[in-house]
Amino acid sequence: MTLVLCADHDTPVPPSVDGVYDAVGIKGLCSDPTAINKAGVTNPEALILHMGEYDLGFVQSALRKAGADPLGVPIITLPDMPTETELAIAGGGLIARRRAFPGAGPEHAKLVWPELISRRKLFALKVPQYVVAPSIESSLCAAAHGCRLCIDSCPSGALTYGDGAISYSVDTCVACGICTTTCPTEATTNPSATPRQIVAQIAAMVAQAEDPIGVRFHCRDAQPRMFGDSWYSVEVPCTGMLTVGWLLAPLLLGVGAVSAGPCMGSGCALGNDDRLKDRCSEAAGICTELGIGADRVRLAQQGQLPIPVGKIPAEAVGTMRDTDVFMALTTMTSSSAVSIGASAGFAGIVTLHEESCTLCEQCTTVCPPNALKVNRSDGSIEITFDPGLCVGCSMCIATCPEIEKGALTLDRRFDSDALTVGRHVVRTGSTATCEKCGDPIAPSAMLGRIQSMLGPEHAGTLDLISRRCISCR
Repeated sequence: MTLVLCADHDTPVPPSVDGVYDAVGIKGLCSDPTAINKAGVTNPEALILHMGEYDLGFVQSALRKAGADPLGVPIITLPDMPTETELAIAGGGLIARRRAFPGAGPEHAKLVWPELISRRKLFALKVPQYVVAPSIESSLCAAAHGCRLCIDSCPSGALTYGDGAISYSVDTCVACGICTTTCPTEATTNPSATPRQIVAQIAAMVAQAEDPIGVRFHCRDAQPRMFGDSWYSVEVPCTGMLTVGWLLAPLLLGVGAVSAGPCMGSGCALGNDDRLKDRCSEAAGICTELGIGADRVRLAQQGQLPIPVGKIPAEAVGTMRDTDVFMALTTMTSSSAVSIGASAGFAGIVTLHEESCTLCEQCTTVCPPNALKVNRSDGSIEITFDPGLCVGCSMCIATCPEIEKGALTLDRRFDSDALTVGRHVVRTGSTATCEKCGDPIAPSAMLGRIQSMLGPEHAGTLDLISRRCISCR
C-alpha cells in the first residue's frame, strides 16, 4: 500500500494517510528504477516520476521485481514541481485507481520499443516496454448477430470479422481504447482504463481536495501539463475514446469542470481529434440545456472553475453510459423534459409503426444491447423497447425488411421523458397458430403483408400458409 515518488529536485513527499497508504520518497528513482527494490518497497501501487528522466521499460522491470503488475501501476509524470497538497490529491487518486484495477493477463500486454530514451540512458541498450491492449470476451460479443461497431470505429484496422467472431490483431492495434467505449455489450475491455477505475480516481481526488477541482483528461502518449489552478490530470489511452458519458460523469462526482486535450499539439500521434471535438461539443450542449453552462466541458482549456453542480456516491455513477449519466445530471439539476439531438452520443429512440411493421422480429435479433426485445404468449406478440439501453447504432434500420415503407424510425437523441418511461411496448399484434399442432406460424401482420405481395391468384397458397406451420404442411 505504497505511493512511491522520485525525491530528486527536492520533490515534496506528501504525508502518509493512516490506514490508506504510505508515501515514500526515493532519491535517484528516475535514473535507477531498481532503487525501489533496494529500498525494500514491495508491491508499490503508484509512482510519481519526473518527465524525461526515466525509461518506462526499466521502470516496468523494477515493478515486476517488486511484486507488482506493471500494467496496473499508474504513473504521474511531473513536468514541473507541484506542491505537497497537489501531490497528495493526485497521489490519492492514483492509489484509488490502482485498487480498482481488475487485473491483466498476457493477452493485454502489447510490446512497444521506445523511439527515444532519456539522456541518462542514452548509451544503454533499449529495454522493451508494454502498454495495455484490449481484449474481447467472446461470450458477450454480439458480432454473430451482426454488430460491427468496434470494427467501424477502429482507427488502425486491427479488428476484422470472420467465422462468426471478431478477430483482433495486437500488432496492428494502437491501444487507443476507442473499441472499449464503442462496444454496446461491454465485451471489449481495457483493464488499465475501466469506468470503475476512472470513477475511483476522480472520486478520491475530490474527497481529498478542500476546494473545487477540475479534471483534465489526457492521452497516454501526450506530453504532461503542469499542475496548477486546481486542475488534475486523468490519463486515458487516448482522448479519442472519451464518450459524452465519460466527459460528463466527473460532474456527478463533484468536479467543477472537465477538460480534454486533443492529440494534436499534445505529443500524442494517434490523431483522434475529430471524435473528441464532436463529443466535447455534444457534452457542452447538454450542459447548456440543463442550465449549468457550456463551460463545464472544455476542449484543451482550463481556467477558472465554477462551483460544482453536486455530488453523488461513486458507485451510483456506474459504467458512465451516456444515457445513465445524462439522466443522473438531469435529476441533479432538477431539470425536466430535456430533449437534445445525439449526433455523437450513444442514444436513440426507436419507433415501430403499426401500418407497416409486420412484427417480423428482425430488429430484435440484431439489437446489440437488447434495447429491443420480443415477447410471445397465447397467440399474441409484442416488441418492447428500452431507450436507456439504445446506443443509436442503426442496426435495426439496416435489417428491417420494411424500412422503405417506414416500418421503423430511429431518432438519435437524449430525451428525459422517454428515458423516464423505461422499457415499454412499441408494437403488438396477434399470431396465427397451426390448426393441427397449435404451434405459432407467423404474426398476422406478416401474413397480411404476404397476401398483398402474392395477390388473389395465390389465395390457396396463402390459405395453407395461414393454417398450418412448416412441420404440418
